[in-house]
Amino acid sequence: MEAMHELNDVVDGAYIPQDVSSFIRNEEDASSFFTRFSVVIITQMGSIDPTVQCISSACFRANVPVLLVRANGLVGFLRVQAREVCILDAKDDAAAPDLRLHSPFKELEEFASKFNFNEIQDTTVLSHIPFVVILVQAIAQYRKQHGGQLPSSRPQKEEFKEVVKSIRPSCCPDAAENFEEALKGSNLRLCYASAREVPSSTRAVFCDAKSNPITVSGLQPESCDSSQLGRKGAFPEAIRYVKLSKASSTTLAESESNLVQGGSTIAGAARIANDCRVFWLHVAAIRDFMERFGCLPLQGSLPDMAADTESYVSLQKLYSSKARDDARIVAQCVNEIADRHAVDAEDFDEESVRLFCKNASSLRVYRTKSIVEEIESRGKGGFKAAAEMDGALDASQNGTAAPYYALLRAADQFRLEHGREAGSVAEMREADDSLICEYLSAVKEDIGIPGTALLWRDQATEMVRYAGSELHNVCAFMGGIAAQEVTKILTRQFMPLDNTLIVNFAQQTSVTFAA
Repeated sequence: MEAMHELNDVVDGAYIPQDVSSFIRNEEDASSFFTRFSVVIITQMGSIDPTVQCISSACFRANVPVLLVRANGLVGFLRVQAREVCILDAKDDAAAPDLRLHSPFKELEEFASKFNFNEIQDTTVLSHIPFVVILVQAIAQYRKQHGGQLPSSRPQKEEFKEVVKSIRPSCCPDAAENFEEALKGSNLRLCYASAREVPSSTRAVFCDAKSNPITVSGLQPESCDSSQLGRKGAFPEAIRYVKLSKASSTTLAESESNLVQGGSTIAGAARIANDCRVFWLHVAAIRDFMERFGCLPLQGSLPDMAADTESYVSLQKLYSSKARDDARIVAQCVNEIADRHAVDAEDFDEESVRLFCKNASSLRVYRTKSIVEEIESRGKGGFKAAAEMDGALDASQNGTAAPYYALLRAADQFRLEHGREAGSVAEMREADDSLICEYLSAVKEDIGIPGTALLWRDQATEMVRYAGSELHNVCAFMGGIAAQEVTKILTRQFMPLDNTLIVNFAQQTSVTFAA
């Protein structure tokens, strides 16, 4: 703890110098102790360990995310468990900007109609008209010629492209960047009929049963018994580390006495439940908006483009104003839903509504299977498909990462039954090698890969040779990845990995799959 404080001395911390299995004896203990936290990280323990199973089950029931991360020789393993994480901003780089070109709002149409390209003789002015104006005029002209329809087929898209070109006056310079931006494929796609479609990943959130504005089951998220949250149990006293300065008048004993024991602050599980409640109410309101108007609320932001300052600022004001109007309607939906379900709307202010509207296309829900269910499902996870893609089911191939999922399970079983790591006693390595292969055969059957006896035989020998060793560079790498996943979960930005990662550092290969 002291060494960690040298990395960041403004972070407070506490520790319990005991093995967790000494005071977590059952799921009730795990629930009353671990559900006070926002995330739980378990290191150097196997998924079949009884203590891990207790923690996993309790945290999954309370919707507290768990990360299981470990290193064994040149193998790294990470498993993320989360019953439900509501992502506010998935940071989808592939998402197209919301310019509403396929269905311009009234103010945008009026703004675009003010520009008459044939009457503008100043080439500098022509080359600084925003491409949004060019495309709005082009789509209006195209729809007038095609009964109000948007281009959808390939010939129609080519015809629309010619319409865009036809707007360009002869006096306009060939190198006019704004017209090049208008003819850019990614911008032309914003005018096609397909632009009206909500992306499947976004649609999945708004089609979730919890988002229905009539029922809004997300307002009553499942959680463990609130009476268990932060309950005092027979837990050892945590020791708080405080880096004392010469100016500090607080003694270490006084600091330790101030340590929160028994949940005087809001428990992690309770905070997570409230965050989910807020998320689903906003989603239900946006879904209500979408059903009324056939689109998501406008984001209100503009990408960079070739334009003069006056035109760009005017255009930005139009989009911002329309986004605020849409957000006000969503806020009304929030209040209507809250009143209908007798929900306290104090957490749903105008600023939070704007944030959700701005990120409407980036809202995601991340769910995984529990670690306990993974162990009990007997081959119903995504490992087999991942192993096939990784080439791991071919006994002649080496260097893949997937086999170590089964081998780590076999090594865990060995440790549970023998109280030590396979290969940790030099004189018994040959016998351990045979035993690991026996455990591996049972695991392969469990995960739906009966295979041949020779499948992963070489990797099994490697696991015995590793003997559960923790190499600093492997640990540092896996710790970095784990920290990244924790950051995603706590900030609710970016999608966490789904949901298992195996890294073979000896061959610099990796595999991910939903276990």
